[in-house]
Amino acid sequence: MCDKDGTVYVNHELENQYLPDLLQKDALGGPRIVSVSIVEG
Repeated sequence: MCDKDGTVYVNHELENQYLPDLLQKDALGGPRIVSVSIVEG
């Protein structure tokens, strides 16, 4: 499940629009609503 650096899961408020201009509003799915970092240890 994890590589040597761990794993990060991020859920965004909106669906990813797959737009080439990443600076366009909501291009990457809007604000993060959940962000989890998993580190094996």
